[in-house]
Amino acid sequence: MTQDLNSFAKRLQSQLQLRGKPVSPTLLAREFNLRWRWSPVSTNAARKWLYGPTLPKMEKIQVLAKMLGTSAEWLRWGANTDWAITGSTRTKQSVDLNFTEMQLAESVLHDWLLLTDANKKLISALLDFLLTQQHLHKINSKNKS
Repeated sequence: MTQDLNSFAKRLQSQLQLRGKPVSPTLLAREFNLRWRWSPVSTNAARKWLYGPTLPKMEKIQVLAKMLGTSAEWLRWGANTDWAITGSTRTKQSVDLNFTEMQLAESVLHDWLLLTDANKKLISALLDFLLTQQHLHKINSKNKS
């Protein structure tokens, strides 16, 4: 189990670095909470994800994976995880949607790798801004209801 935790932490760190983001529990918690609909995670929880000894629940791994442009199965289990998809009880429509999302993520990742560091930071800042605005809009909509 310790190996699973260390591998998850390494994959999480590598995806942050690939996106040009610092490996920071504070920033990870902030970005995650912009996308997570339930109780926010603490910086301490994000630190445990990044360095061990905690593995988040699969619902949170799915949010992290979307945030980082990778698959939840890869983030959780690593390479060679076909069984995680084919052995599941998902519907065909759900699997096709995930496959399409994975294709899009691969395409975006390819384009991302072509960008300069300055442009990666610009795109990351733009995404952060848009997600913050979306989050604030949701809060305002709930308050008006």
